[in-house]
Amino acid sequence: MLTQLPFTTSEEIAAEFRPEKPGRVQSALRTLKSHKAVSDGVSQPLRRQTGGRLGGKLTLYSSLNLDAARCAREGDYKQAAKIARAAIEIELADQMQTLVQQLGATHTSIGKNALVSAVRDEQNTLAITKLLAQKTDRKRTSLKIGRPDGQRLFGRVAEMSDDVALVRIDGLTGDLAVHLDDLRHSGSLFVGAPLMLTWERWPGGKTLMTTDAALDLAAEQEGQQTTHEVGYPYVVPLPSRDAPALVLNTVAGMTPTMRAARRIHING
Repeated sequence: MLTQLPFTTSEEIAAEFRPEKPGRVQSALRTLKSHKAVSDGVSQPLRRQTGGRLGGKLTLYSSLNLDAARCAREGDYKQAAKIARAAIEIELADQMQTLVQQLGATHTSIGKNALVSAVRDEQNTLAITKLLAQKTDRKRTSLKIGRPDGQRLFGRVAEMSDDVALVRIDGLTGDLAVHLDDLRHSGSLFVGAPLMLTWERWPGGKTLMTTDAALDLAAEQEGQQTTHEVGYPYVVPLPSRDAPALVLNTVAGMTPTMRAARRIHING
């Protein structure tokens, strides 16, 4: 079973709130805070670097803040504030506090790709993250937060070339082409990586598509090997010369007809 990661970053919250201005993080957070539509997050100093220098500070937020930011973008600040209050409850949970402490204590610097790799590769961190994800999913269900059918999809990287990867989506036929840069950003640059893809219809026949790492709950619970140990379901790289054609063929054959990419507009 694949599910959404239970944590997120300030950059991702800002991008969810203002997709057209993803670089203006502090401005976006100030606006959300003025409407009580974002939580404070959980912070932890990073491990000291060589020579005793401080490594900075890690701050993670409950992924419920992404739902709150989306509501705020749509003008529903009342619902956004309600979700943000739920995010505060999640961030006060022991699992969230422990997760941030562990990540901060074992790393000198952390980007999103390093965060995801740490969660997948460190057994204790993975176990805590899974518990936190289940708690977050229950909270999301109780708040009736969701997207219409088809707007949130889960799948795995099936094949890779020099430029693109093919993602096999649960419940759909055919594969979806995703640029490798999107996988690299989320620490998912390997065959078998679990992914979450979300999309929104925008005015003017445009679609906003986002790719992010997902968390595999069922495999570990059932004592199965992790996906990157077994390679799912194919491990033969695609010839790089075929990449452009694969992108076009995938776009032409998929429903919805789109290429997955991170934070760009696609003319429909």
